[in-house]
Amino acid sequence: PVISVSYDNTEADGYYNATRTATITVEERNFDPNQFTFSGDYGTLGTWRNDGNTWTNTITFSEDGDYQFSLGCTDRAGNKAEGYSSEKFTIDKTAPVMSVSWNNDNPSNGNYYNTQRTATITVVEHNFDGSLINLTGDGSISGWSSNGDTHTATVSFPQDGEYHFTLSGQGLAGNACENYDSGDFIIDTTTPILNIDGVQASISYKEDVGFTVDVEDKYIDIANTSVELVGRKNGALRVSGSSSGTSGHYSFASMPREEMYDDVYTLNAKVTDMAGNVNEETLVFSVNRFGSKYTFLDASMLNTYLNAPRDVVIEETNVDKLDTSKARVSVIRDGNEIDVDKDLISVVESGGQSDKYNYTYTVAKEAFDKDGKYLVQVFSHALEGTDYSSVSEEYAFVLDTQKPEIIISGVESGDRYRAYDKS
Repeated sequence: PVISVSYDNTEADGYYNATRTATITVEERNFDPNQFTFSGDYGTLGTWRNDGNTWTNTITFSEDGDYQFSLGCTDRAGNKAEGYSSEKFTIDKTAPVMSVSWNNDNPSNGNYYNTQRTATITVVEHNFDGSLINLTGDGSISGWSSNGDTHTATVSFPQDGEYHFTLSGQGLAGNACENYDSGDFIIDTTTPILNIDGVQASISYKEDVGFTVDVEDKYIDIANTSVELVGRKNGALRVSGSSSGTSGHYSFASMPREEMYDDVYTLNAKVTDMAGNVNEETLVFSVNRFGSKYTFLDASMLNTYLNAPRDVVIEETNVDKLDTSKARVSVIRDGNEIDVDKDLISVVESGGQSDKYNYTYTVAKEAFDKDGKYLVQVFSHALEGTDYSSVSEEYAFVLDTQKPEIIISGVESGDRYRAYDKS
């Protein structure tokens, strides 16, 4: 017998994305279908037909798989045909499945990212060739790694920039996978620039003060960029300026020279970009041009005479916090400072949450143990370094506890005198 095989389609690379049919032809007068043999991997056998001495059948390869088969035949007389062995070929009708996942898929403002991004490409395909997966646009595909029919590679974007890419591809059989489009995205890991000029933290300013704030970033988020000045007592003060494009400028020209504007101020400056990068600075400073104010709480004692000692209470108010450990009360009697037991002098701090700090100095009445003219002075020291005192004020009084003496001379009680007058 003579065996021959023909195919309805032939590809040089042996990969087919459609059903392939092999037609078997046997030239034999005494053909016996039962002595025709098949071995290896083959498809579905059809029905034998003959036309005289010519017998034909088909093998249909419709299922995905790798095929290679052999045919043999012996006629009824025992003559054995030369066998037929096919080349190895593959039927693959299944398109590759491509998917892309990201290590960072949580953008700000639509498509801004503040960390590097890496895309992991996964292709599920039995007949895979990495060279058939194409990237167009930004980035490049790393080397592929495979685990069975699953193949992975990465595309990394470690640098700041604006990116976009597409992926397309096919398997060895020519089945195309669904394309992937990354869309436009922006990586911005750079912190915006923020500069404050004119004021510094923890400084107490004794003269007029103003400041400027400058911000800069390629992708400023104007809605989340702000500069505010808030006084502990005065609340928010208006700061001029705005941001547009890639920069912003804000300013506060000057503080009105009125005592009410002496206050502790908090300057909050914040610049945010579209990727969520934030640069924020908070400065706390004070404006203290009028210094400490002193009040002698019992005004009826001032510059007057007392016939009994009383507690002396002086209140000091100041924008800045004072160091009470360095506070000193001086008591002067008749021009000379006297030693006063420290237990007779107290300092109590209050306020400072919403207004100025208050310091109440109390000198107990036991400190005024002798008659004389007394002068009380307060000396204080702010934490920021400035010294204050009440020496410009006259907190004085005179203590006189002695009763007046009356002396009568020239006459005696109970005596009589013969005279028109007596001295």
